[in-house]
Amino acid sequence: MRTQGTCHPELPEAGQHTEHWWDLPCHPELVSGSQASPHPVILNLFQDLKHPPTLTLPLKGGRGKLVSEAHRNHKPHYTHSTHLTHAKRAAFTLAEVLITLGIIGIVAAMTIPTLVTKYQKKQTVAKLQKAYSILSNMTKLLYADNSYSALSGAVSAEKTEQFFNLYVLNYFRAPELSQDNICPYSDSAEWCYAFKYLNGRVMDTSVFTKYDAGRVYFTTNDGIAYYFSIMYWNRYSDSEGNEYKDALYTSSPHGVVDINGTEGPNILGKDVFVFQSDFANGVMKLECANSSNEEVNADCSLTGSGQCCAEKIRRDGWKISDDYPWI
Repeated sequence: MRTQGTCHPELPEAGQHTEHWWDLPCHPELVSGSQASPHPVILNLFQDLKHPPTLTLPLKGGRGKLVSEAHRNHKPHYTHSTHLTHAKRAAFTLAEVLITLGIIGIVAAMTIPTLVTKYQKKQTVAKLQKAYSILSNMTKLLYADNSYSALSGAVSAEKTEQFFNLYVLNYFRAPELSQDNICPYSDSAEWCYAFKYLNGRVMDTSVFTKYDAGRVYFTTNDGIAYYFSIMYWNRYSDSEGNEYKDALYTSSPHGVVDINGTEGPNILGKDVFVFQSDFANGVMKLECANSSNEEVNADCSLTGSGQCCAEKIRRDGWKISDDYPWI
C-alpha cells in the first residue's frame, strides 16, 4: 500500500520506459521507506482526460528525452462534440457574413441601376421602331388602295369619324378606341394635357378622342397608344383687333406614339414620340425629318421640347446614344 505524501520521482535510466509518471519510484533521499502516491485530485484529472498527458523527461547524461508509451500508442478518439468543434472552426463568423453582405450590397447598388437603364433604353427603341414600322406600312397600304381623299374646310364630328374609320383604324388589328371626349389619362387636367416636353413644360395638346376637334386616340393589343390629329387652328383677327380661330382640316395628319400607353412618365423623348403622315403621297415621317443634325440635337435636349428625339434615335442607327437626354 502506498502512503500519502509528496513524491519526487527518480529520473529513469536510458532505455527505461514507464507508462505513467506516478509509477516512477520516489527518490529515497526525499521520501524514506515507501512510495507516495500523487494527490487524488491530480490522479482523477489525468484519468478523465481523453488524451493522456505527454511526459517528457530528460534522461540522465543528457542523451535525449523520454515520452510515455501511453501517449506514443494512443489512438485519437473522436466524439460528436469533436466534429462540432471542427464544424465551428470551418464556419463564418457573424462579422464576416455581415461584411460580405455589405460588399454585395455596394456592388449591386452600383451595377443594378446601370443594367436597368440599359434595358429600358433597349425596350424604348424596340417599341418605337415597331410603331414606326406599323405607321409606315399603314400609310403605304392606304396609298396603294387609291381610295384616299383628303378632308378640307371646317371640321365636323361626322366627317372626322368617317375619315378615321376608313383611313386609319381600318389598318390596325383590333384597335381599342377611347370614348369620345373622355380623357384616357386619369391624372391629367381638365383639357387632358397629358404630355410634357423635355424641358418640363406642359404640351398644350388634348390627348383624347374628340371628333368635332379632328382627333382620335386608340391603343393596340401590344400596349402602344396612337394619337392622330387632322385639324389645325386657323387664327385671325378683324379690323378692330378681335381675335378668332377656326378648326380646319389639314392635309398632313400628325400625331404621337405613346409606347407604354397611359403609364408614365408621358414625356416626349422618353416614352412619347411625334410623327407626321402624308397620306396623299404614302409617306410617314418622324418629326424633324427635314431638319439638320444641329437642329435635331438642339431640340432633343433637356432645354428643348423633345419633338425631334424619335428622329435622333433613327439617325443614330436606332439606338439611344450617349449624348441622348435620357432622364
